[in-house]
Amino acid sequence: MVEQFIIPSFEILAKLEDEKKVLGGGVNVGARAGAFILDVASDDEANRVLQGLPFWGVVKWTLTPLQGFRQRAEDERVMLRQLKSML
Repeated sequence: MVEQFIIPSFEILAKLEDEKKVLGGGVNVGARAGAFILDVASDDEANRVLQGLPFWGVVKWTLTPLQGFRQRAEDERVMLRQLKSML
């Protein structure tokens, strides 16, 4: 399993890091868990990247899409204007 799934998956993630698709991440020291940040255009692309990893089917995944800070600030401004207009 290590030879066929684990090491090849880490090698793919390292290559994606070189290509700037993985912005950072790693494995928790002393644990069988890790995290990384993907820079992709869509949830579908993130799914394709994950499914391309040999250990895709044997690892539990949690995908959390992030919204950029500037976009979130603008969204909050829009919501605030809407709320103020209702008063």
